[in-house]
Amino acid sequence: MIARIPETRKRGFTLIELLVVLAIVASLIGLLLPAIQKARESSLRIQCVNNLKQIGMGWHLHEASHQKFPSGGSYGWADVTFRAGTPEILNKQTAGWAYQILPYIDQQNLWKGGRSNSDAARNTEIHSREVKLYVCPSRRSPESFPLDYELRNQFSREVTSPLDYAGCAGSHYDPVLHSFYPHSPATAFHGKCCYMNGAVRPIWERGGVAISEISDGTSNTILVGEKAINLTFLGRSQPADDAGFADGWDWDTIRLANPFYDEKSMTQLQPDHRDPNYWSLSNYAFGSGHPGVVNFVFADGGVRTLPIVISRAAMTALGGINEGYINED
Repeated sequence: MIARIPETRKRGFTLIELLVVLAIVASLIGLLLPAIQKARESSLRIQCVNNLKQIGMGWHLHEASHQKFPSGGSYGWADVTFRAGTPEILNKQTAGWAYQILPYIDQQNLWKGGRSNSDAARNTEIHSREVKLYVCPSRRSPESFPLDYELRNQFSREVTSPLDYAGCAGSHYDPVLHSFYPHSPATAFHGKCCYMNGAVRPIWERGGVAISEISDGTSNTILVGEKAINLTFLGRSQPADDAGFADGWDWDTIRLANPFYDEKSMTQLQPDHRDPNYWSLSNYAFGSGHPGVVNFVFADGGVRTLPIVISRAAMTALGGINEGYINED
């Protein structure tokens, strides 16, 4: 008699069991995703802090070499000034602070304009080259983008590389001297539109500042901070993000600590935002893409993270170097 081997029953998932497993996996992903995103943003913010530390070191090395911090240059859309193929320094340089510190952040060759043999070619090389240190990784990768058609016709270059950090030009606007249109981009060209008591000043307003002039204390004075951006136009020309890092005295490279004296509803620091309006007011403020905070490097070289809801009085005080001004709302 031959013994019969019992059949082994093959058992799979039922539809209900499969749905339960999928529901559990989806729940776990839902729980883990915010934590992953938070960890990623924390890492990117650390990179942004490191960028500012190196920028602050560049400012201090410039001061050690020339006894002054870099100036804000001369005017918006200024070309880099050369003399016999060598970049000018201090109050003879029309390009802004981010260009002037290039030799002190391992960008000596770019500062010289590469191997180009004419000033126009040197300017093209400088304005089109991405500088990783000047881009906040929470916002974007290093990039170059084309100028608007009108600007390409006006200037000798077709592309530009952005700057996500701005020098502090001073405490606040003067509502008496410049009350007719305080948010106009033209205000960056006029010396009497705001208190020129910041760490960065145009060459027509004394230019570079020495550390000895910062009587408010270097730990209480902002050098450079992150700037707010309208994300609707990110990667394209927009006000305050169209002329590039080598720009002179313009909203691309400078900000005021208290830019909204007549906008009581707006905080002095602005988060990255989306606004279909091309002329967005917060494009003239310090701000960031980091949730709830903005990073700054101070005149002592230290980087501090400030809450985006910081008071008007506190920001105004941090924006000046020697006037001890505190705005009382």
